[in-house]
Amino acid sequence: MFSEFYSGSVSSSKFKSILIIEKDDIQRKGLAIAMMDYFNEMHLADNPSDANELLKEKHFSVIITDYKFNSSCNQDFIKNVRALNPDSVLIVISPDCDVELRNELYSAGVNQILEKPYDINQLLNEGKYLTKKHHIK
Repeated sequence: MFSEFYSGSVSSSKFKSILIIEKDDIQRKGLAIAMMDYFNEMHLADNPSDANELLKEKHFSVIITDYKFNSSCNQDFIKNVRALNPDSVLIVISPDCDVELRNELYSAGVNQILEKPYDINQLLNEGKYLTKKHHIK
């Protein structure tokens, strides 16, 4: 199992926790660095299986996940994420996302979809907006 945990300085102005699920090591760590100032806890996973184990143990304020893993159960994974953390903000990042896939993801409970390559500032702004909209802390 691969997962990493980082704890930052705890602050009431920060969101409680984030889970980043990204198969690419550089992108996963880049996202973690970008999000570091906004969360008290950060958990990183590089595949859906390890992420599922974390999701069973903990509730996350925000979940950012890649969509294209080396498995055929991507949509089942998204549904499982939503079932285990129904109140979390769920952001999916995908290298290619047509209208049909977007509709499927939104109906599975995804709050936002960003296509790769994405602007990190856009991701931060979307995350802040969605957490305020859904009253997530």
